[in-house]
Amino acid sequence: MKRKLSLLLWMCVLPALPDEGMWLYRRFPTDAVEHKYGFSPTGQGSFYATAESSETRCAGLEASVLVKIDDVTTQVKTAAREGAAAVKALEARNAVIARIEKDCAAHSGNTCSVATLFSGWRYDLFQFRKYTDVRLVFAPE
Repeated sequence: MKRKLSLLLWMCVLPALPDEGMWLYRRFPTDAVEHKYGFSPTGQGSFYATAESSETRCAGLEASVLVKIDDVTTQVKTAAREGAAAVKALEARNAVIARIEKDCAAHSGNTCSVATLFSGWRYDLFQFRKYTDVRLVFAPE
């Protein structure tokens, strides 16, 4: 019984062991990486684009930057009438949330999203500016 328990314990622990390990900056395990992943690092210093023409475009990537957060709790909560059925109250809140998001996007040009926080105790409007022209300009060693 002890042997089975010990084996079960090892089976649970082994997947948790780290794969990459640790190494000193000047002693990168190049051979191990090449053997395991089929990739051989060049050993050159960090990448730095000295001009816009040398920036590498990252096709298919986009970056969303949070630019503003507004509290819209009062607007959302007052949408539902006092004593309304749960389904009707939810529909009213969802309609107001959709209107807030649409008006925000039309006014600001940003991506707007209302988040329900603390199980409906608070509602915040998040505005994100989306960038689709993402480029690699700098990468450390």
